[in-house]
Amino acid sequence: MSNPTRDVVRIAIFGAGPAGFYAAEEWLKQTDRSVEVSSPALCSGSEVMRTLLTHEGVRYVTFTDWQSIDKVEIANGQQVGKPREKLTTISTLLSAIQENS
Repeated sequence: MSNPTRDVVRIAIFGAGPAGFYAAEEWLKQTDRSVEVSSPALCSGSEVMRTLLTHEGVRYVTFTDWQSIDKVEIANGQQVGKPREKLTTISTLLSAIQENS
């Protein structure tokens, strides 16, 4: 029997402003799973969120992870004469993190 809470994707956006919501919206287009978006106003801080995500077994992206993504985007852009080439799928984002960790 499937656990209904494991079929829900939870997204929390901290300090990202409109870009964070845009990223969440784009991610939603790539999945057929239910999604819950948490507002930072409802949370007491990033440490609480990290603890919750870890407890739930959720893979989350850290600033260090983002730096890995940034590095790959810049390198990909240089290959085509652009400042950066954005990664646009969850799988390519996670691969960028894995490559640089």
